Amino acid sequence: EQPVLLGFEAAPSKQHSDYPKWEKRLYGKLKQLLGTDLIHVKNAASLNLIAKNITASPSLTLPQNVPVNRGAKAKYVWTLGSSLGGPEAVKEFLDALPEGLPVAFIYGQHIDAQSVPVLARVLARHSHFKLMMATDGMSLHNGEVMIVPADKEVEIIAGSVRICSHEWPGPYGPSVDQLILNVQRAYQNSGVIIFSGMGNDGAVALQSLSKKNKEQPLEI
Repeated sequence: EQPVLLGFEAAPSKQHSDYPKWEKRLYGKLKQLLGTDLIHVKNAASLNLIAKNITASPSLTLPQNVPVNRGAKAKYVWTLGSSLGGPEAVKEFLDALPEGLPVAFIYGQHIDAQSVPVLARVLARHSHFKLMMATDGMSLHNGEVMIVPADKEVEIIAGSVRICSHEWPGPYGPSVDQLILNVQRAYQNSGVIIFSGMGNDGAVALQSLSKKNKEQPLEI
């Protein structure tokens, strides 16, 4: 094995606000050089392991003061973003959510496109939420989790999902950064949960949103 020198500027410190952008550019260079996406490969292997050792997590009880409005169009929509090792953490999170929670989720997971249907089946096994893959023209309802494709950008226009003909911008598929921005534009009542992983995808969008809203993002 020979070391590879990339024509790249010096890395900022991990605490610097420019670090996520630098890391994203570096990952794009490495992906182009290697011709493969190591995050997708490792997450596909992780998903197969979860499917073989799948167990249910106990779910919480819905508070009495939370109104149950099953099947209604979702007003509160949260973006879930995860990368390396994310599927297991996301499954545990969804399993714990109580039935009847008046919220929907849009989920971006770094994984190859062929593994998305398997991801939906694994996550839905013990969850009260309905897992589905994004389709053109669909709308989100309470109790649903929509998984976006890895190879095509998804926009939400007037409450309706639009599958774009182009890929997600940047080196990641899907781009959690772009997904966060698209959801924030579409829904007034929205939030973000990032399940930590490799690549810092989502960090750039969260930085701009936290500055705008003066709120701290939630990272798991």
